[in-house]
Amino acid sequence: MKNFITALQFLTNITVSKDLKPGEKTLAESTPYFPAVGIIVGCFLAGIYIFFSKVFPATVMSAVVIASLIWVTRGFHLDGFMDTVDGLFGGANKDEALKIMKDTRIGSFGVIAVVSLLLLKFTLLLELTGKEIFPLILVLMPALGRWSMVCAMPFYPYQREKGTASFTKFVGKNEALISSAIMLIFAVGLLRVEGLVLILYTFIFMLLISTYISSKIGGMTGDTYGAVNEITEVLVLALFFIIHSGP
Repeated sequence: MKNFITALQFLTNITVSKDLKPGEKTLAESTPYFPAVGIIVGCFLAGIYIFFSKVFPATVMSAVVIASLIWVTRGFHLDGFMDTVDGLFGGANKDEALKIMKDTRIGSFGVIAVVSLLLLKFTLLLELTGKEIFPLILVLMPALGRWSMVCAMPFYPYQREKGTASFTKFVGKNEALISSAIMLIFAVGLLRVEGLVLILYTFIFMLLISTYISSKIGGMTGDTYGAVNEITEVLVLALFFIIHSGP
């Protein structure tokens, strides 16, 4: 239970115990529960949608879902995505890229990228709104995004000596396997064969994104793990759109 609460407090703004101050190894041990936290976030989004969709039109609901996701996660991974894009496109080499990522200021590349990402997410949510499966999409999207980060950790190691995500150095294949088992139970339990397809493609997305980032900076950082989550969420929505593009 301690590891689950650690994951919940680390990934969201939900506070269960103010006395909980986990070290790096405890944070690493909490990573198998990242998909479960994603499910909780997704259930929150689905609840918001079900409650308000009878009052507000689809365009408003798409914006509300995105705003709710940003609020419940403190924009944690979105911030990492912006820093990652700033570093990758603003740095002439690996060292410059890493230096830019540590800068608390947001550059033009980050602003353009986050606006584009949110527009894509808004458009895809708008296209999927109203479909019978939409609440399940909201449940699984954040879970798959957070699972992708855990899968990336043992295969694409942390690049810095110290930092917010330095605990990922202690995340091994066992944590990734347990996380995958939890994700598999949720995905297949909710969507059967389609759940397996989503897991397969999410894993491929993670490999492609992480390989590209690692080729640029020689590894991963907390920001880039966050970027993996954000990009994966959009790609998962795109995959849902392709599968359910019919009437």
